[in-house]
Amino acid sequence: MTKKRFILVEYVNKGLFIQDNANDETQYFQGSKASLEKVVNLLNNLNDENEQLRQRNTNQYNQLTELWEIIEEENWEKLIAMKKQLKEDEERLQKEWGCYE
Repeated sequence: MTKKRFILVEYVNKGLFIQDNANDETQYFQGSKASLEKVVNLLNNLNDENEQLRQRNTNQYNQLTELWEIIEEENWEKLIAMKKQLKEDEERLQKEWGCYE
């Protein structure tokens, strides 16, 4: 499990101090402890999803860079193999992202 970006610091006077570990800032939010804990959990889940998207974008960028190099080299066998891999990756992503449609 990765280190959480947002953590609950202290519940005081019907409010909660929440620390953002990305920039070490602590902010005060009013509300019940339970509702603020839900907000922190939601923020951490969104942060984790964003990190996964960043990684996928990086992987796609790297694949496209490699694809361009293969096209420039006119390496057709490698291009056909990569086409097959890209098709399999696309099918996997469609299954993973089906829950967001």
